[in-house]
Amino acid sequence: MDQAANNPVGNCLGAGLTEDHIRDAVTKSGYPLQTILGDLLRAKVVAEEENFQVQEEWSYIDRDTEELRTINLLAELRLHGWNPQPRVRPHLNLLVECKQSALPFIFFETSRTPLLNDFPTIAGLRKDKIVLTTNDDASSWTYTVPHALDLNEDPFQTALRTCHTLSKCVCKGSDLELSGADA
Repeated sequence: MDQAANNPVGNCLGAGLTEDHIRDAVTKSGYPLQTILGDLLRAKVVAEEENFQVQEEWSYIDRDTEELRTINLLAELRLHGWNPQPRVRPHLNLLVECKQSALPFIFFETSRTPLLNDFPTIAGLRKDKIVLTTNDDASSWTYTVPHALDLNEDPFQTALRTCHTLSKCVCKGSDLELSGADA
């Protein structure tokens, strides 16, 4: 670690605390992964020359406890051009929590992709369905907004891999066991 030549004495590491202790603590935390992932998202050019706008340590008030909490990364991507039309201006928002562990997390992939009728969530419209009618006959067709926008055929959904169970390996003596389902 680098220390400035004019670092005040009161700002130095305390007795018994070494740079190796600090380095080990940082290595065991999720911060290195957070930094790498944030940089990768910022560098990724996606739609129409747009990049993710990334805020690290995004804070919010916990609705249940009223406490200030943070999520490691908020990554936002504008999925539309700057043209004032169309009126629907989609964005992709990712909330990312980074974890570091000496022992692996285990994801159990589902055998079938779940039906995701209301995914992705589209907000700000007057109704959650679009009804198409014709003046040729009395027929009408009702679609969810994502289906009407053909989002059900987007690779984000068709190539989706899902997991309903996540577990972490834990040491039990000299053996490894799974911790059970983690939230």
